This record gives sequence, C-alpha cells and structure tokens, in this order.
Amino acid sequence: MNDKIEKIQTQLKKDGKDGLLIETKAMKKYLQTLTGSGCKLFVTQTEVFLLVDGRYYEQAKQKKDNMLVVLVNREAIYPNAYEWIIDFMKSHKMSELAIESSIDLKTFLYLKQQVKISFYDDLLLYLRSKKDAHEIQKIESAIHLSEQIYYQVISEIKVGMTDYEISAKLQYYAISAGAAGMSFDTIIGIGEKSAYPHVRPSGSYVQKNEPIMIDFGIIYDDYQSDMTRIVCVGEPKKQIREIHQVVVQANEAGIASMKAGVLAKEADLAARKVIEEAGYGPYFTHGLGHGIGLDNSNELPKINQVCEMALEDGMVMSCEPGIYIPSVGGIRIEDVVLIDHGKPRILTSVDKEIKILEEK
Repeated sequence: MNDKIEKIQTQLKKDGKDGLLIETKAMKKYLQTLTGSGCKLFVTQTEVFLLVDGRYYEQAKQKKDNMLVVLVNREAIYPNAYEWIIDFMKSHKMSELAIESSIDLKTFLYLKQQVKISFYDDLLLYLRSKKDAHEIQKIESAIHLSEQIYYQVISEIKVGMTDYEISAKLQYYAISAGAAGMSFDTIIGIGEKSAYPHVRPSGSYVQKNEPIMIDFGIIYDDYQSDMTRIVCVGEPKKQIREIHQVVVQANEAGIASMKAGVLAKEADLAARKVIEEAGYGPYFTHGLGHGIGLDNSNELPKINQVCEMALEDGMVMSCEPGIYIPSVGGIRIEDVVLIDHGKPRILTSVDKEIKILEEK
C-alpha cells in the first residue's frame, strides 16, 4: 500500500472519520493514481477504492496499485461515484465523510443530506507540505531543468522582442525538454510593467537599459519549479540597481530565517524588515513565499505576515521578496528553499544578480 495513503488512513482512525473523498488533481497525483476528471478516490480506514467511469476503466485496472477499481457511469449499476459511496457507507454503517472544500455545491448538498460531512483540506495540505526524499528529488529535477531553459531563453532575448515571444520560448523549450507544462501563466514584466507583480505578456517590447522580470516554473514528473530573475539588455538605470540590491538582501535574510521551528510570519518579517529599513516598505505588496510541490498556487506553508504555521524539516517553499515602484519598475528575486536537518538549503542555483545581456 502507498505509504501516503497509510498516513491518511492513520489520521482517519485518529479523527474518527469513516472515509475520505478525493477529487482534486493535486491530491490524486500525490497519491500516485489516475488524475482524470472521471477518477475519484474513496479512502476508508482500511481500504482504498478508485472510482472511474468507462473512459478510464481499462487504464485503471492496469494502474490500480492495490486500489479496488469500481466502474461508475450510466451503464453501470451506480450512475455516479457519489451514489456508490453513500450506498457503501450506509451498508457498512459509516456515518461521517471527509471531503475537500473544492467540491461543487450541488454535490456537497447531496452528500450532506446523506451523511455527516467535514472538510479535510488543512490536514491534506499539511501532509503534502512535508516532502519525502523522492518528492524532493523530483522538485530538484524540475528546478534543474527550468534553469537550463532559462539560460537558453535569455541567450535569445534582444531589443524589439515582445514579452509574448519570451513567454512562448520558455514554454517551447520546456515542452521540448519533457515538461508536462508550465506551473502557472508565465510572468514577463518589461520596463515600467515590471512594477506589476503578476503582469502577464501584453505585447510590450524589450528595450535597451530596461529591466525584464521573468517569473516562470515548469511541471516535470508531476512536481513544479518556480523562479524569478531580472535580466536587462545593456546597463539598467541607477534606481533599478539600487532596488535590486535591497531585494537581494531581503531574499538572503528571508532564506536565513527559514529554519525548523520558525513561524512562517517570522520568516516574512525577516525579509520585510530589510525592505522597510531601506525605505521601500510600502512597495513590497505581497507575502514572502509559498509552498512548492504539486500545485504551487495551493501549497503550504504560506509565508506571509499572518501565517503562524511552524516550519518543519521537509518543507519546500519559495522566498520571493519584491519592490514595485509605479512608473519606475519592479524587482523580484525568487529562490526555492528546502528545510533540511533544521536549516535552509537553497535549491535554486541561478545567480541572483541582474543578468546583463549584450545588444544583438
């Protein structure tokens, strides 16, 4: 049996929950099973059922990993997975079902009429936050590959190229190298638009002496990378240099604080303090970082000003302070950090300095 499933079953017994319904792609990846929309997992304290419709039935039988495969569709006895689960629970005198909060409202209301419902997101995200050696190796592979892609793309950047082209090149080289896709919509901020933390390509042109903020990640073997660096064709303006220096110092302070036992908000404060003391406090407008793993948009820990989660060994997170000044530009430096034997270990190897590109 998958050891991650065993951890969930142990927790179900501890919490007195009869079963757990899993539907999100990230959790299905975590438990190493089929991720299609027609695949759902029902985990009890002693068994695991993979509920699939006809599209996935044959594939499921080949990849069941000690899971009991159940066919649920209009042609089967049960028209959908939810009716099967309710019937199973009632026939086994089960009364409480744990679910993920991403469930749709119609399904939630149906299940709530049948059994007692509780949300299990906090526990599942916490379990996912502590990576084992195999997961860490996958994240490192994704990071290493994304760094190769980054170097390839910046070698081709020139004046007159659009942010669309840079984004397209990142995706092209990622897919060509074996990535399943991008971790998120690539962020490319050129010139003054680099002052928008999550700016997407919009047709802006690369100009000489203007900063280019590149924030991207790839999905490789299910796990994700995430990195932000600044490049510039020619020498950047003095103020951009000054801002960059502060952000690098904040990045380093944040990383140094990411130790086992430290609260997430304390790590955020360590980096934020550097920016505030330099006089740029109002221009750091987001949290310091987030968990890195299967779904970087919804991964613990959240490194921000209010999160009181204590950092632990095996947690992997970003450290990405930034300063964004309207009509001037913005700088963000993002690294991926692992807590290893209580201390931070930087997994990103790309130099933090502004990469000066020669004019082609």
